[in-house]
Amino acid sequence: MEPTHILIALFALVLLLQTRRAIAERRSPAGEADTIQCQRLVIVDAEGGRRAEIGAASHGGELSIWGDDGELRAKVAVGDYGGAVTLYSSDGKPRLELAVSPDGGSVSVRGTNERAQIGLGATTGGGMVAVRDRRGGLRAGMGVAQEHGVVFVRDANGDVLDGIPDSDPGL
Repeated sequence: MEPTHILIALFALVLLLQTRRAIAERRSPAGEADTIQCQRLVIVDAEGGRRAEIGAASHGGELSIWGDDGELRAKVAVGDYGGAVTLYSSDGKPRLELAVSPDGGSVSVRGTNERAQIGLGATTGGGMVAVRDRRGGLRAGMGVAQEHGVVFVRDANGDVLDGIPDSDPGL
């Protein structure tokens, strides 16, 4: 080995050891790396397209994920009220939402018009399943209202066609 190659190898070794020592000194006593603090962090792909974003929001924090076509695919949001996860279709429209709050939780499935068409929920009063038409009108449901179970079907005007008990369930 030539003397210049030996010097380069020794220089590289010293540089490696110094870098390793500097990194070790920057770690906290528990061994964690330094903290990155920012209000928003955006992750992009090799072409610069946005793929993920995590950041502070007026209600708490959010994490959003985009597909390779640039459309929003998922969002997680949290705040004092609880939290929500929303999933989006390939056209960027919300289709499924899971939400929690101090009063309970819910799942909402949205149609092509972005309106909730199927809902499942639980609150301090009990649980329910609701089926809505394209306009958002409540057409059928099952649940607990005023301490008794109900099952009902409504017409396009919202009038109860049939139900158990034989009255408007009040959901």
